[in-house]
Amino acid sequence: NNFSKGDLIMRKVLLATTALVAMSVTAASADVTIGGSYRFQYQVNNDAANSSSSDGNITIKSSATADNGVTYGVVSNNGIHTGNVEDAYLSMSGDFGLIKMGMLDSALDDADGILVGNQPYKGAGYATGSLVGQAITVGAETNATVNFASPSINGVKFVASFDDTAGESGYGVSYSTGIVSIIVQSKTGGDDDETNGAIAMSVAGVGLNFSTKNTTPATGTKTTNTGVAGSYSVGGINLVASSESAKQGTRKDSHTSIGATYTVAPGVTAAVEQFDDKVNGSKSSGTFFSLNV
Repeated sequence: NNFSKGDLIMRKVLLATTALVAMSVTAASADVTIGGSYRFQYQVNNDAANSSSSDGNITIKSSATADNGVTYGVVSNNGIHTGNVEDAYLSMSGDFGLIKMGMLDSALDDADGILVGNQPYKGAGYATGSLVGQAITVGAETNATVNFASPSINGVKFVASFDDTAGESGYGVSYSTGIVSIIVQSKTGGDDDETNGAIAMSVAGVGLNFSTKNTTPATGTKTTNTGVAGSYSVGGINLVASSESAKQGTRKDSHTSIGATYTVAPGVTAAVEQFDDKVNGSKSSGTFFSLNV
């Protein structure tokens, strides 16, 4: 009550200045980035009604490096089209490698880019119920998991993923020379055991990929997947053709695709892809067009 009007004004200025300084210190102590993408797709189906869909994400990342050289970070990845959180995890990285803990794709999924199923644009994906696909899924993305990726040592890298909620664990090793890349992965626990492997070669814009996967359920019939893909990149255009098949007893499923992507501008990609599916005797096919920003 003994402050003059001038004193009160000065106190407000000091408080505001202190707040700004505090904000500046906080911002300087961590690196925060916001980014995202959005894709719209129109699909012409030969055996059903045409359809359109969209998919988008906004990702917020923050990180800071401690005095001991370890970088700590937090990531939140949210679906723009659904408003749902798709990934939320913390990370630690350093000379020991990278550890991610929380809700996210497994470390095996992060390391399987050379699988045949990952080469096409995959806007349409596999038909519902298809046995085709060489990727290994460890647990569920909605569970809290622990994932590890080692640093690359002479081109060799190890990954591991653990989901105690689902009772599953996965391990993988990869090797790359820059021209040739190889991965081998396995998963145990849950309802089945899975193993996959792939080899890829890339020279002067020409790529060739082979991959396979075996799924052995606790009860039931073993499923075997195989696939081959070829690609060619030039002047912002990437052409890809792939053929995949799966066998489970007498049942045979398949998926083939051929398509192209074009970089319209930095961060803008247009795609067109034709696909044919065979699932347990039923056939479907179509063509999709998409724009991703």
